[in-house]
Amino acid sequence: MQTSALGSAQLCIFHLHKTYVNNGGLGIYIDHSNGVVSRYIHLDKIEVTPGTTVKKGQRIGTMGGSNYVNGKLIRFGYAVHLDFQIRVNDVPVDPLKYYNIK
Repeated sequence: MQTSALGSAQLCIFHLHKTYVNNGGLGIYIDHSNGVVSRYIHLDKIEVTPGTTVKKGQRIGTMGGSNYVNGKLIRFGYAVHLDFQIRVNDVPVDPLKYYNIK
């Protein structure tokens, strides 16, 4: 079963990593400005390119279990999952603070 990784911001710019992400396999970093970056790691497939403007809910990739071992991409080195992180000035923060949960 493949599940989409959807962008979480209202409007953002995809900037950084399309490959090696700290041994995390395929990953996307989205710059939301003001030092806020969301990271989607261990993807199987990336569906955007660097410099792409993405909108909330837009499909940006497919969840996977990718990682790198000795510099080689392993597509399903882990069970299928998504590491989702929010970082402010490269410091991890609780991502739930960025959701309007009622």
